Amino acid sequence: MIRNHTLHDITNRNGEIVCEYAIANNMVVASTFFQHKNIHKGTWISPDTLTLNQIDHVLVNNNKKQMIQDVRTLRGPNCDLDHFLVKVIVKQKLITTQKEFVKKLRWNINNLQNPEKLGTYNKRVNDRVGNQEEIQNVDQDWQNIKTAILEAAKQTIQTQPRTTYNEWWDEECKEAIKEKNIARKKCLQKRTRATQEEYEEKRHIATKICRNKKKHWLNNRIKEIEEAHRRTETRKFYKDIKMFKTTEQAGTLLLCKDDKGKVLTEKQQVLERWKHYFNEALNRELTPEHTNSEHEAENLKEEVEIPPPTYNEVRDIIQKLRNNKAPGPDIIISKLIKEGRQKLKHRIYMLILKIWEK
Repeated sequence: MIRNHTLHDITNRNGEIVCEYAIANNMVVASTFFQHKNIHKGTWISPDTLTLNQIDHVLVNNNKKQMIQDVRTLRGPNCDLDHFLVKVIVKQKLITTQKEFVKKLRWNINNLQNPEKLGTYNKRVNDRVGNQEEIQNVDQDWQNIKTAILEAAKQTIQTQPRTTYNEWWDEECKEAIKEKNIARKKCLQKRTRATQEEYEEKRHIATKICRNKKKHWLNNRIKEIEEAHRRTETRKFYKDIKMFKTTEQAGTLLLCKDDKGKVLTEKQQVLERWKHYFNEALNRELTPEHTNSEHEAENLKEEVEIPPPTYNEVRDIIQKLRNNKAPGPDIIISKLIKEGRQKLKHRIYMLILKIWEK
């Protein structure tokens, strides 16, 4: 359970509790398996910077201990704590499957509301669609239309830059953190009162700069939210509010009622209840009236022939598509199709007719 490469031979009650827990659960203390210098074994340093102790350990199941390749302490990363970071190297074979990765694009909303940008997009997409020849193959024809829309949108509408949540983090913060880390390394290499005081001073300065930057950024964002609410910009208002929402959503409770109205809370009972419900719902015997009505409906479907849609119907449906909805796998939002001129809409109409005939 414990091997020879530990920083101390005598432990207190907390160490005994860890050993008892490992024995009860068939685990081993992997942080005592590997030989390192004492400075790379200790995980905690006392406030007087003289006492180094190993109080953070890595426990793993006995049958999985071959996976652990190395355990050691890293003194370089600065966590602003009296504990050091513990690095564990784990080697395990994982079964992976090759999946085609599709990078999702987020179109620039501001350009979509710019009449000049939309005019340029309309011209380019209609030029591209007009220069293409119609193909009888439905899939290939849609790929050509899709390519024309995406290429025109990338050149004019362009994509939205990645959202930066820590906008307050600037060069001044980076420089303060860098100076703090340099002072900490000096303190670790040569422990004197002067190096300790220098590190504490740099740490205080860096904390103050980052706190003030974040406070100033937060006040500006609140003012922007209030301004969006005053201008009744509902979409922007809720989008900015969502950035500050950090509460986790509660998990869904698995509850159900039985035939007598009693609430079932156990997972197996709930599953059995749903199984019984669907067996009754799907395996009912059909009455003669129901059988006759289904037969009449089938005859009605065979007799009625629905005509293909007209161009005006397709155009009206395209214009009624709702904005600000998430796109599908083709990454084409509804506004890119709605803003297309007659050539694009007519090309989509012809594609629908090919699908209708097949």
